[in-house]
Amino acid sequence: MKISSSDTLGIFSFDAGGAELLANLIKDLPNPKKFFVSGPAISVFLKYFPKFELAEFLGDLLDIDILISSTSWQSDLCFNGIKAGKEKNIKTIVVLDHWIYFEDRFQRENETIAPDEIWVVDEMALSLIKTIFPSVPVKIVANKYFEVLKNEARELCIQPNPSQILYVCEPISEHAKLRYGNPRKWGYTEIEALNYFLDNLENLGMLDKKIIIRPHPSEPQDKYDWLKEKRMENISLSDGKPLIHEITKCSSVVGCESMAMVVALELGKKVYSSIPPGGRECVLPHESIEKIKYILENKR
Repeated sequence: MKISSSDTLGIFSFDAGGAELLANLIKDLPNPKKFFVSGPAISVFLKYFPKFELAEFLGDLLDIDILISSTSWQSDLCFNGIKAGKEKNIKTIVVLDHWIYFEDRFQRENETIAPDEIWVVDEMALSLIKTIFPSVPVKIVANKYFEVLKNEARELCIQPNPSQILYVCEPISEHAKLRYGNPRKWGYTEIEALNYFLDNLENLGMLDKKIIIRPHPSEPQDKYDWLKEKRMENISLSDGKPLIHEITKCSSVVGCESMAMVVALELGKKVYSSIPPGGRECVLPHESIEKIKYILENKR
């Protein structure tokens, strides 16, 4: 889809990761823009557009020529925006920043909305989305957010601590309950995965490592306070530093299927998936992610 410099763009976003990718894709475009953003995306867009103003969903939607949206399973904002755009014959583009939950990003209850065009960041995402929307044009775009992160990592000049591991959390059970009514839809929860990792530190040869637990931005601040009851001196909660700072400082990153794991791969870190036995396979398509359950199986 060709975007003319005179086209007014309607920008829809909610999740932080999608907002980062989308903001970096459009920040240098000269087009007039209207911002329909909410949740964690607001603080992201403020970094790149300090004077941006929020648009009114129905009224200002009529003034745009092209709608560009990231996706979210937590919020209906992007889905409703794409749906309204299609109903009003506005050209719609969806930007995918991830490799998982594709169906959930385009579906609410029994309704699926296909945009006019989809942008992805690599061949893996292109192949995956084509299985869902084989007739929708898909374009590979540069992941400018990853480029920004790499530059930030270099500028930090932080020496990684070989004895420090970052564990990145994500609200897996909340997603499963919201969409399917079953918090264990995929055979495990984020708490089970975290405990599986912590309970096997000795078996993994990581008992002497310092473990930093980083909650997902959308999770309540007190969600992991129960960790204090474990009374393990080498485990602590993140102090809230930017993700790039914490990844750069550590030697390895552990999680389930988080975007932060892919960021860590881009920064040259060792990455592990902690999905326990009985849970579905990690659906991130990156072969360099090591699966802890198989590491432990091979040690038996």
